[in-house]
Amino acid sequence: GINLSEDIFAGMNLLLRGGHVEFKEYMQVGKARDMGFVSLMSFYEKLGRGGAEQSITRQHLRLGIRLPLNRFLSHYFAHLGF
Repeated sequence: GINLSEDIFAGMNLLLRGGHVEFKEYMQVGKARDMGFVSLMSFYEKLGRGGAEQSITRQHLRLGIRLPLNRFLSHYFAHLGF
């Protein structure tokens, strides 16, 4: 699918243009999801496709060139290295 990781691409573009990302975490309680094998595998498939899509983009190359080593390694291990 197209646009699997649009929020990640928006964050990468913002960082490349000199912006700052502030992270706030919220917890929401609601109805549980189906936790069957097929639904879990489709979720992990979506994560894998998003990581593959990120790895071939110019934004990822530019981040690798511009970010300091510690920030780039944390980015790598949180996204592609996961």
